[in-house]
This record gives sequence, C-alpha cells and structure tokens, in this order.
Amino acid sequence: MSLIQRLIGPFELGGVDTQPAIWPVGAYTFARYPSSLFSHGAAGAWDSNSAYAPTAARNLDGTTYVDGDGYCYVFYSGSLNDGNETDRTGLFKTKDFQSTVRVSNSAPVINLGGVGDPDRGDAQTTSVIHDGTNFHAWYIGNATAPGGGADSCTICYATSADGITWTKHGRVVNVGVGDDSADIYDPKVILKDGTFTMVASGHNASGQLGMMKYTASNIAGPWSRASTSYVFRPSANIYMSDFWFENEAYNILYAKPDGEGYLLTWHATSADGITWTERRQVAGLNSGGAWDRGAKYNCAFVRLAAGSAFLLFNCNAYVEGLGVRRIDLGGSAPTITSSQTTYTNVQGLSFPFTGAPLPASSSAWVGVYPATGGALVNWRWTDNTQVGSGTGGIASGSVSFPADTFDPGSYLAKLIFDGNTIATASFAVSN
Repeated sequence: MSLIQRLIGPFELGGVDTQPAIWPVGAYTFARYPSSLFSHGAAGAWDSNSAYAPTAARNLDGTTYVDGDGYCYVFYSGSLNDGNETDRTGLFKTKDFQSTVRVSNSAPVINLGGVGDPDRGDAQTTSVIHDGTNFHAWYIGNATAPGGGADSCTICYATSADGITWTKHGRVVNVGVGDDSADIYDPKVILKDGTFTMVASGHNASGQLGMMKYTASNIAGPWSRASTSYVFRPSANIYMSDFWFENEAYNILYAKPDGEGYLLTWHATSADGITWTERRQVAGLNSGGAWDRGAKYNCAFVRLAAGSAFLLFNCNAYVEGLGVRRIDLGGSAPTITSSQTTYTNVQGLSFPFTGAPLPASSSAWVGVYPATGGALVNWRWTDNTQVGSGTGGIASGSVSFPADTFDPGSYLAKLIFDGNTIATASFAVSN
C-alpha cells in the first residue's frame, strides 16, 4: 500500500511562525510560490502518476547536504499510472528551490525488488544521510507484490556513492509484537551524541498509527526498539513527516486529521526524545482553485547555509507534484510596548506591538495579567477584536482595552502565541 492510499485530505502552510525550536524568534514570513516546484513525470514515465513525499539529504551533523556544484539532493516517491500504486524512489537536484534538475528522468534511483524481496511492492525513501563519503537511505519496503493485496511494510536500507546508483542491504527493521506489529512506515533518521535515532509510523493490529522509536550505535544498524508502544501519539493517527535536532530540542513534523478528516501538519518538540510536547499546527487547509489548494502533507524542512529555509510538501492530490514555501529568515524579535507607563481609570489602554505571528487561524493575542501573578484579566486578538471573534493576527498594530476593565494596580501586557509569551510590557492603572 502506498502513502497515497494511507493519507487523505489537503493542508497548507500559513503565516508567520515564531516557534523557536524550528526558527529563532523573529518575524519570519512564508513566501508562497506561483506554481509547484516539481511535477510528476510525463505520460508513460515511471513517475507519471505521482511525485510526492519529498526528503532532502542531510549531513551527519543535521545540516543540508550540498554537493560541490551547490546542489541539494531531494528524494521523492513516484508511481506509474498502472493501477497498482507501487512507489519507487526518484531524485531531483536544486540550488535555490526555484528551479530543479530531474535526475531520475528515465528510471527511479531505487526500484522495486524481485520476487521474495522485502521491497517487491514499494521502495519509498523517506530519509537520506550523507556521511562525508556515501549516501545512506532508509525506505519503506513492501514485500507484497504489486496488486497483491494487503501490505507487508517494513524498513529497508541502501547505500550509494553518488545518490544515483544504490546498493540494497535488505530489511533492517521488521515488524514487532506491539504498536508496530502490522506495518512500519516513514522512517526518519538522525545522529545525536554518537547514537543514531530513527522515528517511524508504527501501524498496530487495531489499525492505529503513532510514532515508534529505534536506536543504533552504527549507521547500518542493528536497530533496537525503544519501546513496544508508541512514544508519541497525541490524538488520532499520526503520520511522520520529518525529524531533526535544533536549538537544544528534538523536532518532528507529522500529519494528523482534523475533526473533518483532513490531514494537517503539526510540530512537536522534546528535550530528551522521549517526552514530547505538541506545539502548533504549521500547515492548514487552503480552499479555492489554486495550484496548491489541497493534499499538502509529508512536509520536509530544509535549511540552507545562506540563511533561508524551505518547507516542501505534496500538493493537489499529486496533480501538481511537489510544492514549496520559502521561509524568509530575518527581522527582529516580536515586541509589545505600553503607550503609557500609568493610566488613569478614565483612559483607554493601548499596547502597540510588532512581529506578531500570522497563523492560519488566530492564535496570536494580547493578555493582561496582574504584575504580581494571578489569573488573566482580559485579552484580545492581535487584530484588535474581542476574544472569540478573531480571524487572524497581524504583523504589527496596537491593541486597545477599555479602562474600566482593570482595577488600580500594576499589570503585565503579554504578546502570546500558541500559549507561549513572546514579548512583555509593564504598566500601571490608577484611580
């Protein structure tokens, strides 16, 4: 079974993100492109039906791999329009995520295996590391023959000197006896403190999907389970998209369904790789007739040394192939100030702010708290509407409150995003 069959519904990136575990706190914008970055192949090609599930090759230290000519290597899944939904691995190169060079034009770089092989039905690469000499790929191998019925998906491993010609080393993680007893999908591998860690989507006998964790002392394995149970499953089924370490935190991107069955992309962090905190949605729904209106899951985060970063994603149910949003790194940290240090109870209160996030749905707001601690007194969305009626934040502006809302005393006005205070201003109210 391909990922096409496992995932449903569209989602889209939206807004300015200040989540420090992904990007340093600042007013960083997502630039939307007028068209897709990379499309599926022409009629009759091995990837004529789809091009999806991108993953950019990384170095052992987690940085993006760039070859001597300045190219990043992006591996993707493609399938032939033959009704069998068999996924193979393709490759394109890019210097700027605006134009691409299709490497696997006539054939995939990792093809299906033969009869009896663990990748007979699928060979879908989702994680690639370059160790300074060779590429190492971990991919979903489906032992079931094309059109042969139920899945039999496990994790396979291959190596290559150039990213084009690969040597397969067979299955390296088999199904277990717990929450990965049915199938294992979407492996993502990093090196941290001398240990290789793999996270993957485990499929159990009850039909649930959550994050499993495996570790190895050597890049080639053997791999050991951290647990027979999911290490992270915040709600309904989740599908792993990316995994990296940055700013003293482990980070994951994953897709999970909303209340209407659409898959949305979320971000979570962990200090130790064991206990995870769900942070926020980073890719939401997009309606209308645009090229990128739907089916945007399998997000991949790519940071370039030049200072820009990108989010790759599927788009439009594979009709348009792979999309990209540029993350413009720059700007200053968010701020909030008080128009006055002391207000009388007959004056309105005003709090100018800058660098407020622009989420897909309103999650940026200003809350006023007693300076000595205590419960929230009042709050407003950053578009200056009362709580409950906001439709989205704005990058800068001024939030106002009526004076009669506050008793005399000292207060803190906090610019809050996703439950985290990102800027603070102090003020007082007198009679």
